[in-house]
Amino acid sequence: MTLSFHPYANLFPLIEGQEFYDLAEDIRVNGLRDRIDTLGDQILDGRNRYRALVWLITTGELLGSGWGEGSEWEALGLEGEALPAHLLRVDSWFFYPFQPDIHGDPLAYVLSKNLSRRHLTDDQRRMIAAELVTMGKGRPGKMPQSAGFSRERAAAALSTDAAGVERARTVIKRAAPEVVEAVKSGDMSVAAAAEIAAQPVERQAEIARALTRDASGKLTDEAKKALAPLVREIRADKIAAKRGRRVEREQTFGRKVQALPGDFYGVAIEDFEWHHAAWSEETGSEKSPSMHYETALDAQTPEAIVARCADRFACLAPDCILFKWVTIPHLAIGIKVLELQGFNYVTSLVWNKERAGASRGPGYWVTGEHEIVLVGVRGKVVAPATAHFRSNFSAPVGEHSEKPDNLHDMIEFHWPNVPKVEFNARRRRDGWAAWGFDAPDVTTLPVPSGETEVAAAEATDGASAAAAVEALDRAPYDAGDTIVIDQLAGSEWLAPAAAEPFDPASIDEREALKILSDFCHKRRDIAPALGEFYLARGYTHQSGDQWALRGQGWDRLRELEAAVAPPAPAVALTEPYRAAQPSLFDVARQLDDAPKAEVVDGVLQTRLPVDDDELAEQLALLAVRAGEAIDGDMARHLVGKDLAHATTKALKITERGEAFLAQLVAPATFQQQRVGAR
Repeated sequence: MTLSFHPYANLFPLIEGQEFYDLAEDIRVNGLRDRIDTLGDQILDGRNRYRALVWLITTGELLGSGWGEGSEWEALGLEGEALPAHLLRVDSWFFYPFQPDIHGDPLAYVLSKNLSRRHLTDDQRRMIAAELVTMGKGRPGKMPQSAGFSRERAAAALSTDAAGVERARTVIKRAAPEVVEAVKSGDMSVAAAAEIAAQPVERQAEIARALTRDASGKLTDEAKKALAPLVREIRADKIAAKRGRRVEREQTFGRKVQALPGDFYGVAIEDFEWHHAAWSEETGSEKSPSMHYETALDAQTPEAIVARCADRFACLAPDCILFKWVTIPHLAIGIKVLELQGFNYVTSLVWNKERAGASRGPGYWVTGEHEIVLVGVRGKVVAPATAHFRSNFSAPVGEHSEKPDNLHDMIEFHWPNVPKVEFNARRRRDGWAAWGFDAPDVTTLPVPSGETEVAAAEATDGASAAAAVEALDRAPYDAGDTIVIDQLAGSEWLAPAAAEPFDPASIDEREALKILSDFCHKRRDIAPALGEFYLARGYTHQSGDQWALRGQGWDRLRELEAAVAPPAPAVALTEPYRAAQPSLFDVARQLDDAPKAEVVDGVLQTRLPVDDDELAEQLALLAVRAGEAIDGDMARHLVGKDLAHATTKALKITERGEAFLAQLVAPATFQQQRVGAR
């Protein structure tokens, strides 16, 4: 009788290939060291030992000394004999019945026996945990107890992550059996299998046909080479679709805010006028913010601050994202203010302040060398599709209370079509409304009170409240006034200033070509205008929606760079030869006539990079592989495309990044470097 395997035993992958044959040979020579656990008429633990015994019976090989004198099986007299088939009955000495009432929980027993004794990858653990969740309530077999494994409990039991378990559940439910088996055997990652599982059945069948295995049961090298480009193509399509959906949602969000009556804004930066108490008002106020601008001396509780900001915040749309600058001492109160203003806290950013020389900032317990930005949302807003920016950034300290542009750049990148406003702005910025006394060309509207309010109310022929106040020879700002934004009468100054037409000729030729050569350049937004401008000179070409340099453009950029480059230092004749480090210039000329990606039998063949972006990615990944540092923007780009991941110590190439490199021909400069280093 052939025994079946209990579902708990089937949670773990079987031993295959040479590893199985080694186990069978060890049992033949040294005997069965551990009995096989059974639950009812099913094998609970010991499937591989059972299979090895079946193999020995099938082959008829003679048993070794481990079955003879002094062994547990001496009484059977099997040394030098073939293993008889009748010993594989469930009631024979080879099997040990598991009794839950005595031995405890069978599932806990199986997990304990296998987790610490099997070399399982993280993805195999995720698949096992997903199997536990998929079992649901009601344990398999004849056990009446309820398993009831949640995703979190299963992840904890297998020492893995809940998100990975959820992806593994998707693989089990939707992927082709060949794909599921590839993950269980450790030949494919859960992430890659989840991408495949999202494809139509016909597409999965095409992929499954490529999963050929060798005699040991492992995927062949040809199968892995064919699989990697397919998975990369699927992921690229998925990422592109996700970004496209996000762009549409952001545009819809922007139109929704713009359609509101009056001037409303969907994104805001606020630098509240926090008041800092000095140790001594006589001697300690020299560096106080109140010496540079009016601070909220009369509003230092959360409720008072909310009341002070109520009128200016009236221009914020019901669906809005708020970036609130908070100093270190005001962090706790800032979070409370954010909540009272109706925003849910979602994340924060940190500005590391760079100061000249050994100078330091003021402070109480410690000097203030950083500031925090609290990010809150209310209503239905559009979150970033991918985390392109770091949570901390370093920038020099400017004038008092002046903030760096990093935050503006991030907001403009993620929400280009949403109206934006900055409260207490220190300067104007194109595309932004600015509120505050220090922002140039910004009118601040005092709210009159007492007799002034009556006079303003009696003003005739359409004069605004601000005009009435001015007619009374009142100063534009008094310390006791509250600053408000009049949505109907005074909001025209809040509208974003019309952007001046951009003249490509105003950009230095070298700088323009550098922008076109680097798709991560901070001024990449003007690349379309520059690309059109330099097209007539034969410097540029358009690939999809991106502008890039042609070979002539690269030659011209190299010429301009060489003109400003410092002379190379003299090299001593005794210095050993080192191959020159490859640069973008060394290989860019290959791209003009580079063959396009060719697909043969559904497989993307080895090729040269098809555009400048792929070339830049390839060079950066090769630098990462060599342990070299790369540009921060490129590093973030590689992480965002899942070509690399950042550890606490270094940048590492992901499985997808390796697959990307595998299909590209290495640049000639790298090949020469290898030859020269031999």
